[in-house]
Amino acid sequence: MKKMKAEVKRNVNRRSLLVAKEEDLIKNLNPKITGWKNYYSTKRNEKWMKALDWYIICTFTRWYNKKHQRRNHMSKVGFVRNSIYGKGLKKMAGA
Repeated sequence: MKKMKAEVKRNVNRRSLLVAKEEDLIKNLNPKITGWKNYYSTKRNEKWMKALDWYIICTFTRWYNKKHQRRNHMSKVGFVRNSIYGKGLKKMAGA
């Protein structure tokens, strides 16, 4: 799970990606999420897959707030979650 988190962080949290669009970040991350989901998807892994989904949401929220220069790094969590899933980000757990 540490390597997966590091990969998410590398694809979203770099300072050079603050100028990138959300759609581009999602497009780069979706193949990795699909591969991890196909490899690790069992009922026993559901708990940590949900934890990784939450980590991805938090990472995108921090990226969004840095991009829009907000002081509170975890504000707008619901907005960002709806936005990234609306734009096609795949989930690790569930459907």
